[in-house]
Amino acid sequence: MENIPVIHIGLAKAASSLLQKHLFYKHNEIRNLAIYPEGNLGSGESIKEPDCIYLRDPDLKKFYDRLCMTYSINYNEEKEIELYHSLIKRYNDNKPIIFSNERITSVFYAYPDIIIKANRLKNIFGEAKIILILRRQIDIIISQYRDHPFDPRNFSIGKPVNINQFVTILNESNDLIYLESLKYSKIIDHYSKLFGKENVGVFLFENLKKNPKEFISNIATFIGISQSTAINTMPKSKENRGVSKKFNQFRKFQRRNQWINKIAKQIPQKLKQIFLSWIKKGDKQKIEYDDQTRNFILEYYRRDNYYISKEYHLDLNEYNYY
Repeated sequence: MENIPVIHIGLAKAASSLLQKHLFYKHNEIRNLAIYPEGNLGSGESIKEPDCIYLRDPDLKKFYDRLCMTYSINYNEEKEIELYHSLIKRYNDNKPIIFSNERITSVFYAYPDIIIKANRLKNIFGEAKIILILRRQIDIIISQYRDHPFDPRNFSIGKPVNINQFVTILNESNDLIYLESLKYSKIIDHYSKLFGKENVGVFLFENLKKNPKEFISNIATFIGISQSTAINTMPKSKENRGVSKKFNQFRKFQRRNQWINKIAKQIPQKLKQIFLSWIKKGDKQKIEYDDQTRNFILEYYRRDNYYISKEYHLDLNEYNYY
């Protein structure tokens, strides 16, 4: 088969940092043009990797920004195609080329139309192999909430809400499409139509937790690179530990009491960094749905999960997707 590019499209909150910082960055049989997370919300550390193309080539950052963030009215397909071919020419060394950005399938902090972003990829790349990591919706929603435990209509200024209120707002607001975006059949079907079913590799986040070597070996096989080398790139501990309970408690207190921001301006930056470093450490808060919300989510996705499990031979039932 011709050496066509590989695009990891997400999902967000489904091992993206793990793949980008380890498999894609460290494996010596690929040319890595994936994004590289410089830090996680739950960590005070900012990571710099001088050999990472994404961190040293502003054109690659521009490519992803225009692809994932630009609304259609401002999107210039010719410029994006031109930039893509410039990057391919710059970095092509006959190794499989990896692109990765979870915002391709995200509706938060990105252009929210997932289908249009898929069409952009088709028009830019022509042919490509697609990697998609699924995660049980009832868990991925909690992970999203933990990062931003505020009114999802405006994460920047929204008031703190509990997980049940969070889901209710997502469901009842006409402007929010997050819940609908987690009906995975729409994504898989469309990418299969664009790139061919055989070129869409769908993997389960739950399999990473159950059997990490098998999970990473399956992705390596799909890309066409060494399984043993892929396994050796994996970290010994969890990549993204998530937002700590202390940090979220502080953020909620800060959001409810805006006067604290005035006081914070008077505190030396070094002391603020020490404080933030301390509150970002520690255990994550345990978050649980009430029975009504939990049943609503399970029922909301049951039919769609059953469909993709049969159509794409995914063992979702083993991990209680439906």
